[in-house]
Amino acid sequence: MNHIVIVGAGYAGVHAAKTLEKRLRGRRDVAVTLVNRDRFHVLMTSLHEIAGGRVDKQAVRIPLHDLFASGIVRLVTDTVEEVDYQGKTLRLASHPPISFDYLILATGSRPNYFGIEGAAEHAMPLWSLADALAVRRMVSGRFEQAAQCADPARRRELLSFLVAGGGFTGAELAGELARWCPRLCAHYGLDRGEVSLTLIEAMSAILPNLGPQAGSQAAAKLERMGVKVLTGAKIVKVEENAACLADGARLPGRLVWTAGIEGNPVNAGPLPLNNRGRFQVDGCMCAGGCVFAAGDAQTYVENGKPLPQMVEAAEQTGAAAALNVLHAIDKGAQTPLRTHLHGCVVSLGNRDGVARVMGMKLSGWPASMMKHLINVRYFLQLGDLEMVFTYFRHEFRTPTYSIPEPQYTLTERTGCSHEQAGVPQHAL
Repeated sequence: MNHIVIVGAGYAGVHAAKTLEKRLRGRRDVAVTLVNRDRFHVLMTSLHEIAGGRVDKQAVRIPLHDLFASGIVRLVTDTVEEVDYQGKTLRLASHPPISFDYLILATGSRPNYFGIEGAAEHAMPLWSLADALAVRRMVSGRFEQAAQCADPARRRELLSFLVAGGGFTGAELAGELARWCPRLCAHYGLDRGEVSLTLIEAMSAILPNLGPQAGSQAAAKLERMGVKVLTGAKIVKVEENAACLADGARLPGRLVWTAGIEGNPVNAGPLPLNNRGRFQVDGCMCAGGCVFAAGDAQTYVENGKPLPQMVEAAEQTGAAAALNVLHAIDKGAQTPLRTHLHGCVVSLGNRDGVARVMGMKLSGWPASMMKHLINVRYFLQLGDLEMVFTYFRHEFRTPTYSIPEPQYTLTERTGCSHEQAGVPQHAL
């Protein structure tokens, strides 16, 4: 029996597993195992909604057992510590080693700090559900602390937030924070004018993948929402509560890092990697021998351009890797990938956005609705109407931009004295 092992349950890994599940119904000569460190498939493109307080964490995670209830795909929740490519074995943290005949690496990506001083130590990443929850707690916690502080300078310091990176994630996070801040201000009795939101981009425009028009539209929308958009601003140092720019400026505020990603491979062994830590693959997603790679774990140049790091590309590379593994098992000819990318949508809060999809340029509410339609299509690919109904419940019926439970007691961690915070001594 041939054993196919997939590492990673992101967009590429799940799509590879779903492709194999459909193709292997009724076959007994192939076994499939999906190894992932968590029991959930996380909707990475919706993490900004968690970080910005729009929806609850249940909205972005789907139990893998719900996705693969047929039993064709065996699920193993564990972390891969090492790959023995010669011996065709995975060494796991908690389970016995797993042998494979074919391996699909869909290990995703991780933040790239580009060697900037202090970035890894002080910037908050936004590249996992845990990251998104941490950002959410940080933002709401600083509002809570500011509400207890009578020192205006300290309040402004607490209410200063920076987002590094004007790509999809950075622009979407800035939009969510801009929508959430008025609710937080109203709840805590704070002046919106004391809140500072800044989006920092090293290039001359934000959202370069959408073209200059969409980038300009998005920047104008964010500015109207109260976000200061700085372009051509290169960060050279990150401090605990500030970012230092190449022109000498020092921007106060807690920094969230969305400025770049790199591959997140397990040990590469003999397999070639590019300078961003991604496996170099051929058109069939083969990284060498019986090993294939998909999603953010791979780099493939098509028509002179590397595949973009976006969901559609991840889905298609995952499916291509799975199909070519089956071709190899069945001694058939390999099928090179031919991508069909329809475009992308960037949401700016829950009612606005910009998009370029199938030749159409959308802005405002139509762009926001387009993102919902794309998400519905994705859920129908994965499962059934129940997932769609759950999605709509989270997005439209559950209260958005909610106020979390208090994190601190009185002046804990505010940096203000009890007198400054206006708390009488007998209340302690």
